[in-house]
Amino acid sequence: MAAEYRRQIQHLERCTTLLHLVDARIYDAGMSIFTHEAGLAGWLSTPERALRNRVPLKVMRTAAGRKAVAQVLLSIAHGTAL
Repeated sequence: MAAEYRRQIQHLERCTTLLHLVDARIYDAGMSIFTHEAGLAGWLSTPERALRNRVPLKVMRTAAGRKAVAQVLLSIAHGTAL
């Protein structure tokens, strides 16, 4: 149990350090939903149904993917997510 918890913490810490690579639109939209960067980092590293169960960090490798992730976050922020 403790090993799994440590693994999850390390994963979130790695994701949080990646937030500086996230463009401002995605960061701002994410922070309007999550109260801490760790929450946004966790969301970005978890498969998202609205992205066809793909991980947002992986989707964001392309300009089109970054746009899709931003749109999903904005729809969540505005309460229009599916």
